[in-house]
Amino acid sequence: MSRTADITRSLKERTDDANAWGADYFLSIHVNAFNGSAHGYEDYIHNSLSDSSRRALIRDIMHEEIVKVNNLHNRGKKKANFHVLRETRMPALLTENGFIDHASDAQKLRDPNWRQAVAQGHVNGLARAFNLKRKSTNLKSNMAIKRVIVDGMQVRLTQKKRMC
Repeated sequence: MSRTADITRSLKERTDDANAWGADYFLSIHVNAFNGSAHGYEDYIHNSLSDSSRRALIRDIMHEEIVKVNNLHNRGKKKANFHVLRETRMPALLTENGFIDHASDAQKLRDPNWRQAVAQGHVNGLARAFNLKRKSTNLKSNMAIKRVIVDGMQVRLTQKKRMC
């Protein structure tokens, strides 16, 4: 994560951090805005990439998994020269998950269950794209997870092994 508190970080700070961490993949998750008329989901890879590149194939998988769960108009798979796509040394994807200034999208964005489903769509896409497997199939029953939500925003997540 590029931030754990509600602070502003520049695009350069975010990409510099990811490059310094030696991250394997850079996923930038956003909510869009335009003029109240645009709505839906779209995602981006850098405009220098071909549609048959490995990065485009990852984007295709991510797109499919996110669109399965987000219940938004599909605006398509796109390319752009965005800073986070250009300046990261690792493969990168930027997702735009609805438009905050569109009434229908904004209503979904207010729903914590919808946000959880969209987050799960991103996780499902990453797991499928990188062939990731769960370490334990019994993770939920062995772990206690505590979420702290203030004014509709998660501020802390803690997890610990349950004592039997």
